[in-house]
Amino acid sequence: MQIDQGTHSLSLVTDVCARKIMGYEVSAEMKASDVVKALKMAIS
Repeated sequence: MQIDQGTHSLSLVTDVCARKIMGYEVSAEMKASDVVKALKMAIS
């Protein structure tokens, strides 16, 4: 994703049945810890 501050990564966790985004995380780097943050948001 290109923005004014450079390239960033967007991690999304979706509920396919409900067709909703349940969790997300935007970060400057693509790391597994960012996906974990999105998963934690989705289950809380």
